[in-house]
Amino acid sequence: MRPDSNSSTEPIDTWSAETRNGRWLVVDRNGCEVADCGDRRDDADLIVHYSQTHEQMLRALRAALPYLESSYENLRSFGMDFDDARQTLERAAAALKYVTSQPSLASVAGGRAAAGD
Repeated sequence: MRPDSNSSTEPIDTWSAETRNGRWLVVDRNGCEVADCGDRRDDADLIVHYSQTHEQMLRALRAALPYLESSYENLRSFGMDFDDARQTLERAAAALKYVTSQPSLASVAGGRAAAGD
Protein backbone atom coordinates (compact mmCIF):
# COMPACT_ATOMS: atom_id res chain seq x y z
CA MET A 1 0.00 0.00 0.00
CA ARG A 2 3.03 2.27 0.35
CA PRO A 3 3.54 4.61 -2.59
CA ASP A 4 6.96 4.70 -4.17
CA SER A 5 9.05 7.13 -2.19
CA ASN A 6 12.63 7.92 -1.43
CA SER A 7 14.31 6.42 1.58
CA SER A 8 13.68 8.15 4.89
CA THR A 9 17.46 8.27 5.36
CA GLU A 10 17.89 10.39 2.24
CA PRO A 11 19.60 13.69 3.13
CA ILE A 12 17.22 16.61 3.06
CA ASP A 13 18.48 19.99 1.96
CA THR A 14 18.03 22.88 4.34
CA TRP A 15 17.55 26.35 2.99
CA SER A 16 18.06 29.66 4.76
CA ALA A 17 17.62 33.35 4.02
CA GLU A 18 20.62 35.67 4.05
CA THR A 19 21.75 38.96 2.58
CA ARG A 20 24.55 39.37 0.07
CA ASN A 21 25.40 42.73 -1.42
CA GLY A 22 22.22 44.19 0.07
CA ARG A 23 19.94 41.58 -1.54
CA TRP A 24 17.89 38.90 0.22
CA LEU A 25 18.74 35.43 -1.05
CA VAL A 26 17.57 31.93 -0.27
CA VAL A 27 20.59 29.64 -0.14
CA ASP A 28 21.00 25.90 0.30
CA ARG A 29 23.20 24.25 2.91
CA ASN A 30 26.21 24.62 0.60
CA GLY A 31 25.69 28.36 0.25
CA CYS A 32 24.44 28.07 -3.33
CA GLU A 33 21.79 30.58 -4.34
CA VAL A 34 18.31 29.11 -4.74
CA ALA A 35 16.32 32.34 -5.09
CA ASP A 36 17.11 36.05 -5.31
CA CYS A 37 14.38 38.03 -3.55
CA GLY A 38 15.95 41.46 -3.96
CA ASP A 39 14.85 43.75 -1.11
CA ARG A 40 11.96 41.44 -0.12
CA ARG A 41 13.02 39.69 3.07
CA ASP A 42 9.46 38.44 3.63
CA ASP A 43 9.60 36.57 0.32
CA ALA A 44 12.88 34.89 1.27
CA ASP A 45 11.53 33.97 4.71
CA LEU A 46 8.35 32.57 3.17
CA ILE A 47 10.30 30.34 0.76
CA VAL A 48 12.46 29.06 3.63
CA HIS A 49 9.40 28.43 5.82
CA TYR A 50 7.63 26.55 3.02
CA SER A 51 10.66 24.37 2.34
CA GLN A 52 11.08 23.51 6.03
CA THR A 53 7.37 22.71 6.47
CA HIS A 54 7.36 20.57 3.33
CA GLU A 55 10.44 18.60 4.44
CA GLN A 56 9.07 18.12 7.98
CA MET A 57 5.84 16.74 6.54
CA LEU A 58 7.73 14.33 4.31
CA ARG A 59 9.86 13.11 7.21
CA ALA A 60 6.83 12.58 9.45
CA LEU A 61 4.84 10.72 6.80
CA ARG A 62 7.79 8.54 5.81
CA ALA A 63 8.45 7.68 9.45
CA ALA A 64 4.81 6.98 10.32
CA LEU A 65 3.75 4.94 7.30
CA PRO A 66 5.71 1.73 8.10
CA TYR A 67 4.37 1.82 11.67
CA LEU A 68 0.79 2.30 10.45
CA GLU A 69 1.18 -0.53 7.92
CA SER A 70 2.59 -2.87 10.56
CA SER A 71 -0.12 -2.01 13.09
CA TYR A 72 -2.85 -2.53 10.51
CA GLU A 73 -1.42 -5.88 9.40
CA ASN A 74 -1.11 -7.02 13.03
CA LEU A 75 -4.74 -6.13 13.71
CA ARG A 76 -5.85 -7.93 10.55
CA SER A 77 -3.88 -11.05 11.48
CA PHE A 78 -5.92 -11.24 14.69
CA GLY A 79 -9.17 -10.84 12.78
CA MET A 80 -9.63 -7.21 13.79
CA ASP A 81 -9.98 -5.47 10.44
CA PHE A 82 -11.18 -2.11 11.75
CA ASP A 83 -12.40 0.42 9.21
CA ASP A 84 -10.78 3.35 11.02
CA ALA A 85 -7.37 1.61 11.05
CA ARG A 86 -7.62 0.91 7.32
CA GLN A 87 -8.77 4.47 6.60
CA THR A 88 -5.91 5.93 8.65
CA LEU A 89 -3.40 3.87 6.67
CA GLU A 90 -5.00 4.77 3.34
CA ARG A 91 -5.09 8.47 4.22
CA ALA A 92 -1.44 8.50 5.32
CA ALA A 93 -0.40 6.74 2.10
CA ALA A 94 -2.50 9.16 0.03
CA ALA A 95 -1.03 12.17 1.86
CA LEU A 96 2.52 10.95 1.24
CA LYS A 97 1.75 10.32 -2.42
CA TYR A 98 0.22 13.80 -2.73
CA VAL A 99 3.10 15.58 -0.99
CA THR A 100 5.74 13.76 -3.06
CA SER A 101 3.85 14.53 -6.29
CA GLN A 102 3.92 18.30 -5.72
CA PRO A 103 6.27 20.45 -7.79
CA SER A 104 9.79 20.57 -6.47
CA LEU A 105 10.80 23.40 -4.20
CA ALA A 106 13.06 24.61 -6.98
CA SER A 107 9.99 25.55 -9.00
CA VAL A 108 8.65 27.51 -6.02
CA ALA A 109 11.92 29.45 -6.04
CA GLY A 110 11.56 30.34 -9.69
CA GLY A 111 13.42 27.33 -11.02
CA ARG A 112 16.88 28.71 -10.28
CA ALA A 113 18.08 25.57 -8.48
CA ALA A 114 16.75 23.36 -11.25
CA ALA A 115 18.44 25.52 -13.85
CA GLY A 116 21.74 25.35 -11.98
CA ASP A 117 22.01 29.13 -11.57
